[in-house]
Amino acid sequence: MLDLYPVNSLSNINNNTNKPSSPNNKACLIQNSPCSGADFTPLDSFPNVVSQPKDEFEFVTTPYSEGVLFHNQKDLFYCGNILKDPVTSLHRIYCNGQSIKQVIACRHSIFVLTTTGKLIGCRQNEMVVYPEEVNSKKNVDKLVYEIPFDKPIKFASNGGGKHFYVQTEDGLYAIGDDSFGQLGLGYSNIISTPKSNTRVDNKMDGHESESTTFYSKFVKVPIEKVMEMEDHEILKIECGLNHTILLMRNIRTGKKLLVGVGCSYYGQTGLNSTRNRNRLSVLEFNCEHGEIMDVKCNCNGTFVLTPKAIYYCGINDHNIVATNKAYAAVLTEVGLVSSISRSDSFKSIVCGYQHCIVITERNKMFGLGRATTNQFGNGVAKYYNEELDNSEFKEKSVVTIVCGQYSTIFFVTPLIKVIEGKSKLEEDFTKLRKSNNFWDTQIFNANKDYSTKVPSYLLKEKCSQLLKYDKQLAPKSKECLDCIIDFIYFNEFKSATKATTPIDLLEWLTVNHIEDEYIVTMTMNAAISLTQEETVFECIQYIIVNKYPKDAYPLSLYWHHALSFCKQYIVENQFGKIKNSSSFSLLWEKQNILVEIARLNDPKILTEEVIQKVKAPPNISAIIASLFDDSTTSDIKLVLDRTKGFIIYCHKSILNSRCEYFNFQKLGFQAAALKEIDVYDLFKQWKTRDQVSYDDFQNLRTIIQYFYTGSIEITTTNAMGILLIWEALGIADESNIFSTSQDFIARSLRNENVLSIIFTIINRDDCSGTKAKSIKCNYSTLEFECLNYCASKWKSLLSMYKYDILNYLTKEQLLKITSIQNKVLLE
Repeated sequence: MLDLYPVNSLSNINNNTNKPSSPNNKACLIQNSPCSGADFTPLDSFPNVVSQPKDEFEFVTTPYSEGVLFHNQKDLFYCGNILKDPVTSLHRIYCNGQSIKQVIACRHSIFVLTTTGKLIGCRQNEMVVYPEEVNSKKNVDKLVYEIPFDKPIKFASNGGGKHFYVQTEDGLYAIGDDSFGQLGLGYSNIISTPKSNTRVDNKMDGHESESTTFYSKFVKVPIEKVMEMEDHEILKIECGLNHTILLMRNIRTGKKLLVGVGCSYYGQTGLNSTRNRNRLSVLEFNCEHGEIMDVKCNCNGTFVLTPKAIYYCGINDHNIVATNKAYAAVLTEVGLVSSISRSDSFKSIVCGYQHCIVITERNKMFGLGRATTNQFGNGVAKYYNEELDNSEFKEKSVVTIVCGQYSTIFFVTPLIKVIEGKSKLEEDFTKLRKSNNFWDTQIFNANKDYSTKVPSYLLKEKCSQLLKYDKQLAPKSKECLDCIIDFIYFNEFKSATKATTPIDLLEWLTVNHIEDEYIVTMTMNAAISLTQEETVFECIQYIIVNKYPKDAYPLSLYWHHALSFCKQYIVENQFGKIKNSSSFSLLWEKQNILVEIARLNDPKILTEEVIQKVKAPPNISAIIASLFDDSTTSDIKLVLDRTKGFIIYCHKSILNSRCEYFNFQKLGFQAAALKEIDVYDLFKQWKTRDQVSYDDFQNLRTIIQYFYTGSIEITTTNAMGILLIWEALGIADESNIFSTSQDFIARSLRNENVLSIIFTIINRDDCSGTKAKSIKCNYSTLEFECLNYCASKWKSLLSMYKYDILNYLTKEQLLKITSIQNKVLLE
């Protein structure tokens, strides 16, 4: 085990991030020793340093050196033999306060590209990239030094410390060794010398081309001679030890293409020749498995990744491309021993010096190339070209893979997916507003000529004044009561259409002494917006006639505003509107209004306030989320096993609105008296009552919590239980929860559980051996994954289960396994 992180080097590292560390993140190291066994060795001290979220730390592959290198967008951290002098403790490199965009590791060298386009090199650099006059002035005491370049750099790539490419807005530049034409300059000073090499196809080329050229300054690469750069863009530059591959895209058509140059001793440029190329040339590559996702180069090879296939050209270690030749001069599809499923696809590819790791979306991993120092963790020090045993990662999500020269490090986190269903949650809570459930609290307006029902727990949180009827304190009109209910559910008024409705609301706020800033502001805004020249007199008269407390807050605010509105905009120009108004039945009403206006000394018309500036009360989603499993407000209990304490405290209205299984309205008036439900029926299809465990209870609790919060965490541990309960609840199988659960079950397949999964989920029977019910959910994807796994592990499964295997699989499934093994398509 490498001692990567001694205690005395950790004091300042975690200060670089404001995000909390997570104890679940883990790094696994495949040791660079053949005798270290086949295990993935956890770096136990790793989480103490780099257990930050993925966006905080970025790991860097070091194919030409051995060690660990990563950065946090501010500083570099490294240990091992990254620079010329190896170190056994974690070291930090300050980058002069500049933000890091890219880190390039080569042999005993580190280069940093900043977000401003500057290139920084580290001390102890063996690669000559500094102009001669700058080298003489270089301060050797400085750990980092800016490399002079007169243009901002967008991207950089390095080939083992021997040659270097940088991309700018106006083109491509290169520096360093050009012995094999890897800089792509196309100059004529190439010396051709015959050279015998048993790995060279003499029919293709009888000699090699070499150059003695070395460029100590950046030189522009004439890529415009190969293609029109107005129509193309460079997506990536990949450098091998002595060759270079460009991934480009046609801007007009969107088609991606590859361009190669440099050493082709083993055909690593993919140009169908073993002759070195000093001019950039387009590769002939027709991909049949989707668009090019990525391209990677190791020392003498090139890998191209597509969603469903891997292509390779270069030295054919261990017959990677099954051509029975020492090299592959054109990109050839890699024949994998075990194929990936139709629902899976390749995710990423990482190359070391002579080995390569490819991983799929479902953590299926393949090792290609040399494994002479156990880089693939299989305990075999030889060439390798097949699927890796990733049983250690079945319940993990691989965040980053880092390949060193002779080692591989995996940075993993627990495999958890949080599924949000906020839109469905809000839709269901909108239905809750329109419900009129027997078991909810009935509230009335003052005259008791209108009522509605609201769950008592919502009234307690938002408007406890309505829990007890008092004619003097109750809302005066139907519209006023509806607005209050709107506020309880939506924090807004959807029913305020009459000019007098906000006045009733203000009166209700006043007599109940409610001074909450949010609802007062919202009510005043509604009152101001509905008060116009045609309605202002009616509003004033309405307050006087109904003897509302106009001098008390907050009604006093509106009263002053209405009188000011009259005085400034109505009385002076349209006095006859008051004098001749037929709406005033008594003379004293007219006189009272005029008297009130005359008494007004400081008229001030109010304007609507920006409600977003006021702190809003909790919305219904937040309130209901806080009520989950709350015994004090619960009106129904879900009982799975009373003796074991498997009880969940719930609320009828919430369950009724969120899941058809809990349709209490079917019970009529009996629903009001119902206090608990036995939910064992959800499990009886696959378990007896005695077999119900705490994990089953937790899975049920997780789903019920989803009904309250709209958020659920799926893991490989709970996926199967959640899937079965989800189906038993009768919820549609098109949901993300159903598909994600199937995906996580497929990820966690192993010899010990695959047949049990097939039997329990896909071939589920009751105790009598007949189907308990027709399975309405579509498990075809999961069945395909399980049968594919069985086909690949059939020999070990037969050894483990022997004849008992017939108790788990149907005849049709046995036939499908056979067809998969023999690659025969069944109609």
